[in-house]
Amino acid sequence: MADDDKKPDEGMCVESIARLIEGQIAQTYDSVRMRQAWERILEGPTSRKVIAEALTRELSFGRYVRKVKAQPLHVHLHVAPDGDPEAIGKAMSLALNGQLRPIDM
Repeated sequence: MADDDKKPDEGMCVESIARLIEGQIAQTYDSVRMRQAWERILEGPTSRKVIAEALTRELSFGRYVRKVKAQPLHVHLHVAPDGDPEAIGKAMSLALNGQLRPIDM
């Protein structure tokens, strides 16, 4: 095929952009490379509709869920000298599972 018979470059497909988004969310790619890639994509011939479709597909429908930082758990236990170990264990289990409310002081 002669050079003048080639189709004009239509840019990236939805699948390729979706893989980039997924890789960035999973932190497969570093931020420097991703910034360069996004600049090339946005400046290139890829249509806005293709980019929007890939973004919507990857960021919708619960596919991307922000990780919530775990909050530290502090447990204060005050036990009488004659406390029942089994009752203490049961109360701790209920408290750690959120089924037992703390005592108001």
